[in-house]
Amino acid sequence: MCGIAGFHGGALVERSRIQSALDTMDHRGPDGCGSLQIDRTTLLHTRLAILDLDPRSNQPFEWERHHLVFNGEIYNYVELRQELKKRGHSFRTNSDTEVLIHALGEWGEKALDRLEGMWAFAWLNPAGTLLLSRDRFGEKPLYLWQRPEGLYFASEVKTLAALSGQKPNKNLNHVYRYLVNGYKALYKTTETFYEGVSELPAGQCQEVRDGHSRQYAYWSAAS
Repeated sequence: MCGIAGFHGGALVERSRIQSALDTMDHRGPDGCGSLQIDRTTLLHTRLAILDLDPRSNQPFEWERHHLVFNGEIYNYVELRQELKKRGHSFRTNSDTEVLIHALGEWGEKALDRLEGMWAFAWLNPAGTLLLSRDRFGEKPLYLWQRPEGLYFASEVKTLAALSGQKPNKNLNHVYRYLVNGYKALYKTTETFYEGVSELPAGQCQEVRDGHSRQYAYWSAAS
């Protein structure tokens, strides 16, 4: 696994909070870490190196003004790489991360229909639109916390707290639900154990463009 986190809002995140957030994700990715601040967006990543162990595949990953942080694995990245090469793309790594960023650059959000795998990622395109995405079955975690200053996102809640400099309040209603009804009751609602913190649902995206945010499904088991 790797760890991803970030912020999109009206002001840059302080460097001390960025380092604190990276520290909370160290156990998720001991092989490297990185951060990037561009315009209104902050992106963080800690890496567990599986494909292409070279530091050239470290994240945040940049290609032609596209920026990506990604946790997961694209199982069909070899096939997608071949297809993208036929469309004129060239690659400098052997990673699925680079294939993913090229696929998003080529097809936009329609690239999600072509992906086979598990993922949580944040993609910032050259127009400044931020797209968060979670795989079809929610294998990789992605938590959201909308604050007055902007949207925080991370693989773990404690990273949200470190990056924002705020601790979310405990959601006692959800605690009681768990104690009374058990684990299966937790996903009857969209609540989490912390007030205001939600999980991006499986098979959905969160798009932030020009200060406006929308959440939508790109896939459904019923379709």
